[in-house]
Amino acid sequence: MLGWVATLLPIAAAACSASPKHQAKTEQELHAEELSAGGHDAATHEYRCRDGSVLFVDFGHEGLSIEIRTAPGSSPLVLTAPSQGTDFVGAGTRATMKERELLLVGPGERQRLCTRTTIG
Repeated sequence: MLGWVATLLPIAAAACSASPKHQAKTEQELHAEELSAGGHDAATHEYRCRDGSVLFVDFGHEGLSIEIRTAPGSSPLVLTAPSQGTDFVGAGTRATMKERELLLVGPGERQRLCTRTTIG
């Protein structure tokens, strides 16, 4: 019986270590889930930037588009991503999202780093 247990122990240990690691979801994935669960057309989040400015970001289209406003109700800058986990682009601007941070690179390579202040 001891030989049988000794044979199965390495197999069981290998099976446990072969489990996939949990990876954090991308911002697009989080908002795609939020939109589909709530049935909303867009989810708005506030981002406070290091330069003191505030951006209002609306996520839509299964997390593949964002509308960035400098004030609620102002004209948006619309950016789209071709797929989950890729940058949003449009109008000479690129937005990269990682966890709660938004890096916005505009015309002339002007950069703005912002952090999401809203929960969710």
